[in-house]
Amino acid sequence: MLKWSLIIGFALFPYALAQEPQELPLARTSGASSKRAAEVANDPASAYSTRREAALAALQAGYKAATVEQNRGRAMGYLLVSLHRDHYIPKALYDMGVLCAQDERWRDALSFYRAAQQANPDPQLAQLAAGEIERVQAIEQLESTTTGKKQRQFEISLLAAIKKSSDPFAALVDARNLAKQDRTRWEPLALAGLMRVKSGAFGESAKALEDAARLAPLTQRQKLQSAANLARREADFTEQVKRADELWEKKQYDLAATQYAEAWQNSPDHLDVAREAVTSFLMADQITPAVEILARLRDARSDDLSAKSIAMLKELGSVSEDARREATQERAPSATKQSGDVAERIVSLVGPLYTRQMELTARPNPPLIPDSTPFIPVNDEELTGGHNYTELLSTESVFARYQLDLSDGSVPPAVESKPAPPPDAPPAVSPRAGGPAERQTLSRDLPPPAPPREASHAARRSGEAGSSASAGPLVSVTSNPRGAIVLFDDTTEVTCTAPCRIPLTPGRHTLKATLPGYREALKIFEVDKQAEPVEVTLQVKAGFLYVQTEPSGAAIFLNGKRTDRLTPSQFELPEGDYEVGVQVAGEDIKTQKVPIKDGVFSQPKF
Repeated sequence: MLKWSLIIGFALFPYALAQEPQELPLARTSGASSKRAAEVANDPASAYSTRREAALAALQAGYKAATVEQNRGRAMGYLLVSLHRDHYIPKALYDMGVLCAQDERWRDALSFYRAAQQANPDPQLAQLAAGEIERVQAIEQLESTTTGKKQRQFEISLLAAIKKSSDPFAALVDARNLAKQDRTRWEPLALAGLMRVKSGAFGESAKALEDAARLAPLTQRQKLQSAANLARREADFTEQVKRADELWEKKQYDLAATQYAEAWQNSPDHLDVAREAVTSFLMADQITPAVEILARLRDARSDDLSAKSIAMLKELGSVSEDARREATQERAPSATKQSGDVAERIVSLVGPLYTRQMELTARPNPPLIPDSTPFIPVNDEELTGGHNYTELLSTESVFARYQLDLSDGSVPPAVESKPAPPPDAPPAVSPRAGGPAERQTLSRDLPPPAPPREASHAARRSGEAGSSASAGPLVSVTSNPRGAIVLFDDTTEVTCTAPCRIPLTPGRHTLKATLPGYREALKIFEVDKQAEPVEVTLQVKAGFLYVQTEPSGAAIFLNGKRTDRLTPSQFELPEGDYEVGVQVAGEDIKTQKVPIKDGVFSQPKF
């Protein structure tokens, strides 16, 4: 009987395996293990070998969406997925800054660039981020007002026209159009003057430069006037030479010689005209003035011209005692310059038509930084589900979403997973983003520190017990300026006043430094067995003051003292109350009390 039971059981065993092969091990797992297995199964990132690899896959998908598909909203969504998988991946932070700048989300762009600058171990990318921070800050200041927006658009067009200088006609057309758009700006008139110089129209150039000088600030006015005077002198010179040429054609050599000589006297750089004067005087049988000019040309800086002049003096020595004597004189140093390019001298006198600030705000957005890290493709529903992220283009703050991921206490999905979003749905956002107070909290420039890890808690407990060795190496912390209160890993349990030394466990840490009158500074750093010093720099809380009057050119006073600026001008000032005054054409000074607040653009009305 036992024998037949064994035979029947062995025969039915494959059928039993076919019915429920996967249920047997799950039946033996605990409830917690079952939940954990389900969470891991719902996390697309768990299919990759590492979370960094999963983050890079999303980063590459975002780059493709932005550059190939030209879908900025989808690209932002993929980069948020990348930053969810690895909060501090530098390229994703930088590229998100680029996308936000393309969408004119200046505050978001600044925040992502700053986060990339602090999280990035590569100094080249950190340097790129620093340059973009400076550029976006300048743009944000202008874009905060209607006047500033118009100014920026005008200056973008102005720099585009200046870049066409190799094509004087095209640049001149643009300069004329710009001069009509804003009749208070001197730069289009100056550009028109310089382009007229290149075409040889010195008279029209002088008029345009003189008009520009009347509108320009004092620092530029003298340069423009000097350039206009040179252009005017060159215009007069051209007219004199033209008249002399006409007299030569009529064979009135004595009159032509006089005109050539006068033209050369007014523009001594034109040595070719001096030679024309010599020839004309000799044709008119006037030896003495010809010898006088040849004696001056003998001392010219041109060796070739000097030698030819001496040869002619020797030939004239047979009929002129003065010529024979001058031919034997040694060549003396002369202040006479060689013939130069007057157009280049005028351009040099005027100098650049734009400031560094103008170039900064007109500079285009940089390209995204690609990533080519190889990885094994997996079925990643967050990247292949056809999601529609266009809603991101209309939300108040993209950076707020990133902050929520940092501040909601979540840990990577490999530990605490969230289900993947359904197709055609944007990434989930915490309901806390809805309230005005919460949005204000989330609009800070820098991301809050990452949630502390359990290892950090253990280190703090060791530190509280006074065992620095068990807590980790001592880290030296300094602040600039000194005296900042430094809080580590977003907990008041570990804090000190810089400069100080504090034990921290090896690994990634964050700090927050505060000091009255300065902006809060956040920093991400790594602690190794041999701890490197950590330094944090705080920026003074400052706002921006823009002073404008009609007409422009009024002297500006701050707290009763006259500045070196004229309206319109912009100042960056520390927080506080200021007395701002303007004085137009000798009239009484008009003043206003203006409070300057951190990051705020203030424009008093006069």
